[in-house]
Amino acid sequence: MTSMRRASFGTMFRVLLHMQFARLRRSWRPYIVVSAVMPAGIVLLLHLTNTQMSGTERLNIIAGAMLLSESIATIVMLSQYVAWLKVSRALDHYRVLPISLSLLMIALTTVYGLFAWPGVFLIAAEGFWLDHLSLHFSLMRVFHNVKPALRAVSARQENGFPPE
Repeated sequence: MTSMRRASFGTMFRVLLHMQFARLRRSWRPYIVVSAVMPAGIVLLLHLTNTQMSGTERLNIIAGAMLLSESIATIVMLSQYVAWLKVSRALDHYRVLPISLSLLMIALTTVYGLFAWPGVFLIAAEGFWLDHLSLHFSLMRVFHNVKPALRAVSARQENGFPPE
């Protein structure tokens, strides 16, 4: 029996990332609309209906809409796709490949997280343009919340993934 050569973590991750981007090649529009247009519309609606807000309230609304954009894309859409993979038995396809399911989940989370960034930048530009807020400060709030999640993923990678 010959032993199968396992690719490195980076190679497997890159292949999975390309597979997921290829899958989303034709269906990216709903993801962008949901993660960008809806939160930006909420910000615009609040800006137009409540003109007496203070700068702190406006900044909190912008930061909340950015986090809403990120959470809609990564939490809601990702969980729907993973549930579909499980129900349709498409997850069995990935089980026969020489990859861990943890690595697949990291690649899926990365792809869906990247789909949220156009919405984050749109909302930051909207806050800068409508409310004259500092673009740098708005984006730093989002990066501040993303940093612990990235630390958790890297710590999990260093400690090894649990057996599946």
